[in-house]
Amino acid sequence: MSTDSLLSGKAYYLNDVLNDTAFVINRTSISGFEMSLSAWGSTVMILADSIIHLPTGIQHVPDYESPFTYELFQNYPNPFNTTTIISYCVGGSGYQDVTVKVFNILGEEIRTLVDQKQNAGEHRIAWDGRDEWGRSVSTGLYFYQLKSNSIVQNRKMVLLK
Repeated sequence: MSTDSLLSGKAYYLNDVLNDTAFVINRTSISGFEMSLSAWGSTVMILADSIIHLPTGIQHVPDYESPFTYELFQNYPNPFNTTTIISYCVGGSGYQDVTVKVFNILGEEIRTLVDQKQNAGEHRIAWDGRDEWGRSVSTGLYFYQLKSNSIVQNRKMVLLK
């Protein structure tokens, strides 16, 4: 942008008409002016010697919030014979530390299915009825647990052979 036509020492207004805000600038400060774009990635700016209010019909869009909440769903099928699917949702926004583990009736950890950062949203993992060492576990009642941030959820499943 050329600043040749701006008068030295005069205040100007850089009007953001989408957000109905204005920034006071002058000939020297305009060359270093920086701003971040909104979440939708565009803006309309008008340089003027006064504040401009244009009715745009565009309403304020609130900051993005994830529609997902933490939830551990019932495995399917249940009871199962060889393999079952465990589905869950990770809440929040961005990546979260997530673990999904399987425990026996005594509360002993049988297998860690997930131990990583995952993005908010729906996820699925299969369990093949084997422990950490690849050995088939016996018929019985098992628990699986979703843990992320301060959230801990547990559910029951039955393995039949």
